[in-house]
Amino acid sequence: MRKFVFTAIVALLAACSPSENPSSLTPIGFESVYTILDLAKCQTIKTYEDSGGRDMKCAGYRDIPVFVSVQDGRHDIDIGRLDDDFVNAMDFNSLGDTLEWRLYSGEPVSVIARYNFTAPDPVAGEYNRLAVLSIATKDRDSCYIAWISPHMKPNQIIKARAFADNVTADTPCL
Repeated sequence: MRKFVFTAIVALLAACSPSENPSSLTPIGFESVYTILDLAKCQTIKTYEDSGGRDMKCAGYRDIPVFVSVQDGRHDIDIGRLDDDFVNAMDFNSLGDTLEWRLYSGEPVSVIARYNFTAPDPVAGEYNRLAVLSIATKDRDSCYIAWISPHMKPNQIIKARAFADNVTADTPCL
């Protein structure tokens, strides 16, 4: 009997362990859709002569636009509505070309974006992080919910989706 119970537990753990396909861990009701973020195709809506920066409006998902602000080699994203806050003052960075939109029952609830960083310290070099962002509502601007390091376990995208799938109107911004 003990051998049977042990074998059943091992089989259950193996079935529940992360596979190489992170989508197999998607909670019921959630799904991902992907859009391309091509800054060359975005519309410049404002330029900043003194810094050479600009605000752009880009295609998003359905009728939800993506706004990208570029200042001093750094990028900031707003989902749904452009706000006045430029919150990404970390190392020089660029954006990945794909946005992952997390949907619950077909409705977008959050966005995951890849940031590629270049540290001023040559020892740190280049690294990336996933940003989890809320989507603007009539009562609240879009904001950064979490930054996910590539060292997070079980793996970066699974951790980012766990944050993204729990975004609500009350989720605090960073």
